[in-house]
Amino acid sequence: MLRSAVLGVVLVFAPASSRADDLPKAIPGTWVVESVEFNGEKVADLAQKLQFTFDKTTMKLGGVEEILKDYASIQYKLDATVTPPLIDLTVVQGAQKDAKLEGIIEVKGDTMRLCVKVVGNERPLKFESPENANIALVTLKREKN
Repeated sequence: MLRSAVLGVVLVFAPASSRADDLPKAIPGTWVVESVEFNGEKVADLAQKLQFTFDKTTMKLGGVEEILKDYASIQYKLDATVTPPLIDLTVVQGAQKDAKLEGIIEVKGDTMRLCVKVVGNERPLKFESPENANIALVTLKREKN
């Protein structure tokens, strides 16, 4: 369950840019997981297995069936008026339907970082995954066509 939750977090992130109006434009496309940290430890078996395909408001996962069962589709909402930008995720399809996750996002070029509280409602304030904090830090790269 926890692994599935971490994977779900990985899939629901949106990128940040330097201007609030640029953020929604930076998100659409397919992103591949480069690295995942949870509770201060690397989760190596997820790297480069998961991919996320974003449109303007929804993210769909691909690559790991175990995660797809719980997090088939996720809606996201951004607040880029603050630094770092905030992202709220709501699972709309899968076993975790209606689960809500709060996080922060950042996009620099073709790299996206998402930091999300997996259990609880305390939004992370930094891009880090401290031990026993139930926070996932996910780094993604934009897939090149």
